[in-house]
Amino acid sequence: MKILCRHESCASHYIYTALGLELKNRGYEFIFWHPEQNSFFDIYNQIQPDIYIGQSYHITRAELKIINQNPQLKVILKVGIWGDINNELDIDNYTILIANDEEKANLDSINNKERLYLFNYHAKSYNNYILGRWTKEGYNTFSMAPVADIYNFYPDYNSNLSSDISFIGGAWGYKLLNINPYIINNFCYPVGQYNIKIFGNQYGWSIPQFNGIVSDKMVRQILSSSKIGLSVHEPQSTKFHFEALSRVFNTIACKSCVISDYVGCLYTDFFINKEILMFDNPQDYKEAVDFYLIHEDERLAYIDKLYNIVINNHTYKQRVDEILEIIE
Repeated sequence: MKILCRHESCASHYIYTALGLELKNRGYEFIFWHPEQNSFFDIYNQIQPDIYIGQSYHITRAELKIINQNPQLKVILKVGIWGDINNELDIDNYTILIANDEEKANLDSINNKERLYLFNYHAKSYNNYILGRWTKEGYNTFSMAPVADIYNFYPDYNSNLSSDISFIGGAWGYKLLNINPYIINNFCYPVGQYNIKIFGNQYGWSIPQFNGIVSDKMVRQILSSSKIGLSVHEPQSTKFHFEALSRVFNTIACKSCVISDYVGCLYTDFFINKEILMFDNPQDYKEAVDFYLIHEDERLAYIDKLYNIVINNHTYKQRVDEILEIIE
């Protein structure tokens, strides 16, 4: 089976890459299409895929034409949110991808709606909340929540990168709404109080603990070499609770002690016995970090417990199982 996937940057790059690695491990062909390199007509004719994975919010006329000319092609599309949550959103305060009229019209123009499968990165129990209106319009919808990429994230200790606390992520205005109170205010000042190392995939940090941009391999080693890996979500996650970051699962896969801010779906969908440590205020968050830095036995037991849950239940093996079951 051949699967063609339209590449997308930022978090999607890592999610699609992990998905592709699991598919390749099972013997499927998984090929990225980079729109800036060649046309959809060219890549489609070259690959002749059985499945196409794309994004409806920037679908092109070429994609629509090819999809309609090939009724045997199964199409999986990441879509803008269209569900009960839309009635609650203040889009001026939350950067959430909302389905628009053009996107809806483009999907409506595709023949054989039953071969379309629409998803977002929400947790499964939030499917109606996030994609319920798409479902009512007759589309197949499902959740592709990020999980652990065990091909790129696993224990890989590097003494040169060791720390007590680490955080890897971007630092721009929207993200800083949660990063400032949970990380910077708690652990970066006064300088030297904590052995904390912060890295990013771009510049923007203006604190002395920032150690620069790192490669994907170094991300794994940083997490593996840190006693505690901090996780802080964007404001839409801590407000509406429907999506959790890959960072949570990848940190656990590297056997670092993850401490997270509170995102409800981590309890409802992943750690259903409330095994993961989450806190809805910076003070409790800081106290948990302080406790697990000092108490090594408790920290190692916590790491092992979460690691076993994630490796057995929340990797892209499970995601591929779910997708293949849905489209067959």
